[in-house]
Amino acid sequence: MTWTSEARQHMRELEGVVDVSFAESTDGLPFSKSFRAEVQLTSVGEQTMPELIESILRCVYEAGGPSVPRGSLGFFVIADGVRENLRAKRLALPEGLRAWGSSVTVPDGWLRRRFE
Repeated sequence: MTWTSEARQHMRELEGVVDVSFAESTDGLPFSKSFRAEVQLTSVGEQTMPELIESILRCVYEAGGPSVPRGSLGFFVIADGVRENLRAKRLALPEGLRAWGSSVTVPDGWLRRRFE
């Protein structure tokens, strides 16, 4: 099982998470990898965001280890059959993470510093 598959599986087990798409990509340059997670939440998940973000990032770190690259998280809910992205700027984020549009940006080394 790849680290991305393992991270996706563990995230899906978290309360408040409905589904996750998770992938690692590169822009073609050596050591220039990143991850991207799109997380579908229940209304319960939406209300427990600070703790849930921390748990999701712990899943990423535990699956990928200290060499996990930088990345981003996007969160959305399905309300009345319509996808609604959660604005990252409205979320209470752990220190060191940044909001960019509807994404939470995880800088290089943040996961290692936080969870080692």
